[in-house]
Amino acid sequence: MTLSKAGEARNTMKLQLPEIAGMTDPVARFERHDDGVIFEIHDASSPDGRKIVHLLDEGVRNGSTRKTQRGATWWRLLTDSD
Repeated sequence: MTLSKAGEARNTMKLQLPEIAGMTDPVARFERHDDGVIFEIHDASSPDGRKIVHLLDEGVRNGSTRKTQRGATWWRLLTDSD
């Protein structure tokens, strides 16, 4: 993970995941814990990947899923009930 800045202000953190190189449509789930961040990566067509895609699609409908300007990256902050 690398930090990018615009002048002195942090504006982006970049994450490189070589594990996704062979995946057709990778999706990931990140969880923040006291000792760091845990993540899992799945292809969107796998059972676990479909769960992530479902939550993202649900968020598009209710407004909780955000997208980058060109839509290449989607994300949603989940609640304990998700």
